[in-house]
Amino acid sequence: LSSALIATPEMPALALNTPSFTHAQGYEQLFQTSTCYAQQGQVDELYWLSDFSQNSYKVKRYQQLRQRAEQNLSPANCSATGIYIARGNSGAKRALLNEQELINHLLDRGFEIIYPESMTPEMIARRLWNAPVVISIEGSQIAHTIYSISRNASVLILMPPNRVSHIFKGIFDAIGKIAYGFYVCAAGQNSNGFYVDSFTDLDRLVHQLKENADSRG
Repeated sequence: LSSALIATPEMPALALNTPSFTHAQGYEQLFQTSTCYAQQGQVDELYWLSDFSQNSYKVKRYQQLRQRAEQNLSPANCSATGIYIARGNSGAKRALLNEQELINHLLDRGFEIIYPESMTPEMIARRLWNAPVVISIEGSQIAHTIYSISRNASVLILMPPNRVSHIFKGIFDAIGKIAYGFYVCAAGQNSNGFYVDSFTDLDRLVHQLKENADSRG
């Protein structure tokens, strides 16, 4: 096996299907990876890796991809207090009923708001680079943080009351001394969406996470 952890033009990765995710091609360019997509073919020699959970090999790949992004972009560190990542409408609908009120609240506290649906991976990475705090609704848009945020950042996930998922917790534990927290939102009337029912509690939780992150790093 090659000593390189990530695919290169000389040794491209092999995949069966072209990814349909909006940002996939942009991230391949950002990370300067090389993948051969094919529907069928013959493989003379195949290595199958048992890549369970967040192991040391996967952590090295996270690190190498982050290094490639930094070399490619030479990004400036995030200057905001934190970043709120809007989920948007491209995925499964998760309606935060008072999202605009939350956005206004965070803007007053020095946060920046990003909308990944209308941004390229390069734009997203530049805005998130070494962000000290990230807040977002539970969902796939949180994956944008993995290669960009500070290694001792605070991450706060807003959970719908009927969907409490910690799929990113293991990743954040693996990639750095990241303080992870979650806020379970209140259900809207007739199960219509959900909302942050106490900005005071939210602020207190963000403060506790930042203290935790500072003590770690």
